[in-house]
Amino acid sequence: MQRFPGGHLNPWLATEGTIEEAEARVGIARNQIALAEIALDETRIRMPFDGYVRTTRLSPGQVVERLVTDVGEVYAKHQLRVRARISAFDLNSLQPVIGRTATAVADGRAYETVVERVSKEVDIETRLASLYLEVLDQENAAMLPPPGTFADVTVEGPMQDDVFVLPESALRINGSVWLVDDGRLTAFTPASVGYGDGGWLVRAFDTRDGIVVSRVPGAREGLGVNAVTAGAEQ
Repeated sequence: MQRFPGGHLNPWLATEGTIEEAEARVGIARNQIALAEIALDETRIRMPFDGYVRTTRLSPGQVVERLVTDVGEVYAKHQLRVRARISAFDLNSLQPVIGRTATAVADGRAYETVVERVSKEVDIETRLASLYLEVLDQENAAMLPPPGTFADVTVEGPMQDDVFVLPESALRINGSVWLVDDGRLTAFTPASVGYGDGGWLVRAFDTRDGIVVSRVPGAREGLGVNAVTAGAEQ
């Protein structure tokens, strides 16, 4: 009404410029759609490897913004590694450890692996180092466990000569054992090699009259005892 103050407004004149303005807005909207279609055509989620999607927050047909950075988790195909925690003692008993073969059992399946590298630092809280194992022949594996799967790892250790395999019951807290020498207890600390399926591995030593493999109440240096065969009645 400001364009025609105090006068009679013809209905046709009321639309003056309105159609042109609406057409202009339609043109702008069409241009915005064309730009969006170009952006959509150029939008791809790519990874520098072939792999699998572990988790995703996307679904078919979903519209996402261009600046979204966290859309899910993926992992590389046939690049699986296993991390195994190991004590410094066991790590030393496996030296040289790089290149040693190991078996990793995960989800009921056994995978042949090889030690690829060792962590440079030891965890401050657990005092454990980490072995990183490469899974062999991944390309031909019918199925691989996803990242985060727990595995039971057995590393093949070096061959040892001149060692004793003692039951863990023979080990005292300070790493020594009780020997029987001329009817009396005497403490001895053997050189530990590591642990195997059969027990505690130590360097061979003079066992005197025998090694105590059970708990002795009130055990102390010089205590008088009678040595008997393990398992025999006393």
